[in-house]
Amino acid sequence: MIYKSIFLSALLVPVVIAHSNANIEIQRKKLQEELFQKELELSKIGKEIDAQEKLLDIMWNDLLTALSNTFESLNEQEKKMVKEKLKSFEARFEIALSGANLDNFLVNEFFNDTTSNNEQIERVKSLMVRRVIEQEILKHLVENYENNLQIVAELHLALTKSA
Repeated sequence: MIYKSIFLSALLVPVVIAHSNANIEIQRKKLQEELFQKELELSKIGKEIDAQEKLLDIMWNDLLTALSNTFESLNEQEKKMVKEKLKSFEARFEIALSGANLDNFLVNEFFNDTTSNNEQIERVKSLMVRRVIEQEILKHLVENYENNLQIVAELHLALTKSA
């Protein structure tokens, strides 16, 4: 009776080991697929970051051109007034942005403000706002990239441990 038990146990050990190895291999393939998908996602996000950085460079150049065009035809007193308006706008914009009151600020600044009738100044202000918004988008893309990079590192570690 003991011999039968030992014999059956000896037969079951390879089956259990084979089953365990099959499970490990399935888990390994699953990790490899997940790793591949995350690496594709990282590549996509990296391309989005590159495109966003190029857009910000273009916007910066547009902003500089708009500022140059705005100041080109002004006398010194008008230049001083425009600089003050833009500094004031920038300060109010930063306050609105930090206070999560951006919607009201934008509506008031661009639709309810009748004091500024200079289209060039309005263009500069809108470019400033758009650039900040695009910078926020870039910041979120970078955060997403870093989070996915961490996941990829963890998957690599899990694959290394399972090997």
